[in-house]
Formats: sequence, structure tokens, C-alpha cells
Amino acid sequence: MNYAADICEIGRRMYQRELVASNDGNISIRIDKNKVLITPTLTSKGFMKEEDIIMIDLDGNVIKGSKKPSSEYLLHTTVYKMRDDVNAVVHAHPVTVSAFAITGRAVDMSYMPEAFMSLGLFPVAKYARPGTEALAKSIEPFVKICNGCLLANHGAVSWAKDVYSAYYLMEQLEFYCKTSILAERIGTPNIIPVI
Repeated sequence: MNYAADICEIGRRMYQRELVASNDGNISIRIDKNKVLITPTLTSKGFMKEEDIIMIDLDGNVIKGSKKPSSEYLLHTTVYKMRDDVNAVVHAHPVTVSAFAITGRAVDMSYMPEAFMSLGLFPVAKYARPGTEALAKSIEPFVKICNGCLLANHGAVSWAKDVYSAYYLMEQLEFYCKTSILAERIGTPNIIPVI
């Protein structure tokens, strides 16, 4: 498999779907127990090339690559250290999801059965500055029990068995948040019973 090509493809999709802007966001794939491919810092996700992708170990040491890895690598390695079944992490700033994160509103999926079954709860991790150890620690309470979480005043992060699945979670999350806001503007949404 060409994991670097997969990361570039997901980066293009995220950029085209406006899940990130400019150089925002980061993507990683675990390739073995202690090695991770991750996007470089200060690089638009829509225009990455395979040679831009960096290989690091779970402590953040660069194994291969000429660029500097994402400053938020700790967000990714925290998930990998806590979940053996997760092999990909996606961090993005979708507009509607970010608005939920800015207002501290968790995404509880209570309006649509597809969202409830696919996404589950996306809680809000407490605020921490991007690229810090505190940011990585803020997601720890949710890593084992959720498929991702919102980052207060920042965006969201999702994790899954592969990079496409992690990306689909982010895409679904933005779609669900947009639909929720629209439904609330129209009237009082119906709450579905727990499935």
C-alpha cells in the first residue's frame, strides 16, 4: 500500500470540501507498532506531494523526510498509544464543527439515526493551545470511548482503523452539524429514541 499517497488524497479531499483552509489540519497513518506517517507543518493539505510526508516514531522523532512534522503530532501519537486498533488520525477545522467547538457544544447525534449509528458521541475536549502537550492530554478522556472529539475553540479530531474511515467520520460530522443548525433554524428538531 502507498500510505503517503493515501494521506495526500485525503488532504486534497479535506481541502476541496473546506474541512481545512490554508495550512490547517493534519493527517497521520500508523504503519507499524512504532512508526507513523504524518503531514508536514505549514503545508496546505490540498497541495501535498508524497515526498512531503514525514515518518516519525511515537515519541515524535523524525525517521524519514526532509520537512518538519506537524506541530500537533502529539495529538496523533496520544491516540496511537492508547488504541491498538486505530491506525489513522485526522484533525481538521470544518466551519460548522468549529462553530460547535467554539461555543462548547458537544455533538450528540440525537437528530438523525445515520449520525447516531456512524459517529456516536463527539464530546468537547477542554481548551489547550495547538501543538502543546496540554492539547494531547485534553483528548485522553475520550480516546478509548469515542471515535473522535471536538477541540474547544479549535476544530475536531477523528480516529479510525484506516485513513479513509477517519476522514469519513470528519466529513459526516460536518454534514451532521450543518443539518442540525439548519433544522434548529427551521423549528424544534425531533429527537430520535436511543437505538
